[in-house]
Amino acid sequence: MLSYSVVLLKIRRQIVKQPSLLLMFTTLRFLGRQGLSTRGHTDIRSNYHQLLQLRTNESEALRKFLTSDRKQKWLSHDVENEMLQRLSHTVLRQIADDVRRDGYYAIIVDETTDVSTVEQVSICIRHVDDDWNVSEDFVGMYATERTDAATLTKVVTDVLLRLNLSVCQLRAQCYDGASAMAGVHSGVEKRIRDVQPKAVYIHCHSHLLNLALQEASGDSVRSVRDILALVKDLGNFFRESAKRTALLESVISDVCGSETSQSGGVTRLQPLCPTRWVVRARAFNALLVNYESVIEALDNLSDESGPAGAKAEGLSYKLRSFESLLYLAAAYKVFSVVEQLATVLQSKSMTLSGARESVSRVVASLTSMRCESQFMTLWSDVSRRAESLKLPQPEMPRRRKLPNRFDDGGPAHQYTDVISYHRAETWYAFLDIITRQIEQRFTTDSFRQICNAEDLLIRAATGKTYTNELQQFLNFYDDFDAVSLEAQLVLLHSVVIKQLQNESAVERVTVADVADVLKNTAGAQQLLDQIWRLTKLLMVVPATSATAERSFSALRRVKTYLRSTIGQSRLNSVLVLHCHQDRVDDLNIVEIAQEFVCANDSRSRTFGNFC
Repeated sequence: MLSYSVVLLKIRRQIVKQPSLLLMFTTLRFLGRQGLSTRGHTDIRSNYHQLLQLRTNESEALRKFLTSDRKQKWLSHDVENEMLQRLSHTVLRQIADDVRRDGYYAIIVDETTDVSTVEQVSICIRHVDDDWNVSEDFVGMYATERTDAATLTKVVTDVLLRLNLSVCQLRAQCYDGASAMAGVHSGVEKRIRDVQPKAVYIHCHSHLLNLALQEASGDSVRSVRDILALVKDLGNFFRESAKRTALLESVISDVCGSETSQSGGVTRLQPLCPTRWVVRARAFNALLVNYESVIEALDNLSDESGPAGAKAEGLSYKLRSFESLLYLAAAYKVFSVVEQLATVLQSKSMTLSGARESVSRVVASLTSMRCESQFMTLWSDVSRRAESLKLPQPEMPRRRKLPNRFDDGGPAHQYTDVISYHRAETWYAFLDIITRQIEQRFTTDSFRQICNAEDLLIRAATGKTYTNELQQFLNFYDDFDAVSLEAQLVLLHSVVIKQLQNESAVERVTVADVADVLKNTAGAQQLLDQIWRLTKLLMVVPATSATAERSFSALRRVKTYLRSTIGQSRLNSVLVLHCHQDRVDDLNIVEIAQEFVCANDSRSRTFGNFC
């Protein structure tokens, strides 16, 4: 038997080393939460070691542990990876438990290439709890050598299997429009629908809007195409050189005064990226605000020899035209409205019905802008600005004779003045094509069943007839109790009227409004259980894949060129901790440390018996 003094000494050592393990876990939790690197050029210089060394000031036990002979084993890379993995797996278990408890869920998948040219597939899960809180949770980034439909489908199904999520509860899948994802014959959405027919495919609405804008900004309207190219060339020209950027900022300061930067004014040209959802209006506005300064800066740079001077002179000549200022102002006015829609669509809580309503409002707003009064207001503003900048007066463009093979013999339309020409060829043409593109892109049969379900709920809530919608819904969603659903739909209208107490509000009710009514109605989950399921089904359908896009931003912060060789398992652990900071803050470190210690006897002897 061990003597009393030996036993007491072992207990004392365990008491001393237990807090050290907890401090190691909390240190890794902090670094992972912030997306910071844990390693460095050498282990002793790494953030992990240095932060532990800093924390010895608050823990004598940690100081003794770091000076012990066996510290290297417990600060090794393998143990560090395991601790990060245990932290991230705890977060993933919490997410999986929440999804299983909430019932219906949807998946959001997108791909990108990281800094080490590895194809990464981001998978997120959308679910709605009984308090109608919408969550879109990132569950991992998965490397794949191929991006064909079969490989991507295998990745998705493997993730669902690892999280123990039943495909029976899958009700929607949201991707971009790539053929591998959205192919109707062998794409990922078709392969998943073969397993779960109720998992409707949703084409990301933000991608749809971006495609509509790209089409409207192409060769269809030459004026918009030209001004986009000009803004992009100007941004690249100044951003390519620190000297040019400094000169432009100096000119802006001289022209607008030093109070511009202090008051939050735009002092730099914004980059114009065709793949960004919200960037064009900002770039147009930056050029409009600094139009005079940009011209002056280009004039100064045109005196330089070489290609830079020639390019500056060409850009300056282009800006010194009334048409460029008019096209810029017109493009900004239209894009500023459309990009408000892009901003709204990226909300995590956005539902498909909310997205449809937002699109309808933007189309109506663009349609209302297609009138002579709107254009004349724009023309007057541009004319005053052009006069102050001493720009030449606008002129009618040179008439172009059609080739004989295109000339049918009829007389070509002749514009009487320059105002009518630009009103028709620039303003009306741009508004027509952008509204037509938005309407065409957002009118698709891919989510016809969900739209029908929304119409059923809204028509029942507003007291309208819904016989056809109900029949189509029950034919597709055969897991609902038809008798109970029909009875509860009749009851829903009276419940909505009682809660809203306003006929006009009832007429404008949305899916989110119905969810609020159910939330504020006592016993609604039992009394209107079929309506509850229907509303949750509609709320769980995502409108965009913006959450997956946000995970790409996290990937760029974590996997930089300095950390390009990070392993996939370790990368996933850090990304999960970084993307779920609220959950990480609430982790029970003592329980996680207990699991770590109980994994083998060696850890129990070193850190004490947590079990």
